[in-house]
Amino acid sequence: MIGFDRDYRKNIFTVYAFEEAYNHPLTEFNEESICSPNHRLSIFLIRNLFLKLQLSTLGATKAHKIRASFKGGYDHLPATKNDFKNFWRDYTNIVRLNDAQCVVDQLIIRRDNYLNFHFEYKLNDEELSDMFWVDETGKENYSKFSDVISMDATYNMIFVPFTPINNHKKTINFGAGLISNETTESHSWLL
Repeated sequence: MIGFDRDYRKNIFTVYAFEEAYNHPLTEFNEESICSPNHRLSIFLIRNLFLKLQLSTLGATKAHKIRASFKGGYDHLPATKNDFKNFWRDYTNIVRLNDAQCVVDQLIIRRDNYLNFHFEYKLNDEELSDMFWVDETGKENYSKFSDVISMDATYNMIFVPFTPINNHKKTINFGAGLISNETTESHSWLL
């Protein structure tokens, strides 16, 4: 038996338990489907089903049940419920460490490649705290309809749209912001 921990930031495994004497008899052919090497989540499964089910907050267990129903039963699945849970754990650990940086990187690329795209962000202790962005259409709308602007930050929402009303009495967007908390400092930074 062997036990190990994984440091996701450094991608290093550390062995914390090892029992050399541990052994078990070989499995019979009909038990092969439950052996660990046969438990694999294919790229197709991950991209087209599993992530969509997970992102729709169904969870790993329900995603596994749905996949089993598509395949005609649990016997026909290449992965167990624990494989689904382990994959989701690994996926969220990777994404959790980089999700804010991915958003900032994408908006910086857009700012650098589109002349009239504007993006600003603020860090607080090396963490993303506030963001604001506006595109060319938002700037054009602002030049025409900037008489009255609504900045809706009600209901404890961190997403703050800047929305005026055009001459057809329709709401349009100037830009948008994300704030980490509803303080005077955060709101004044957006303005």
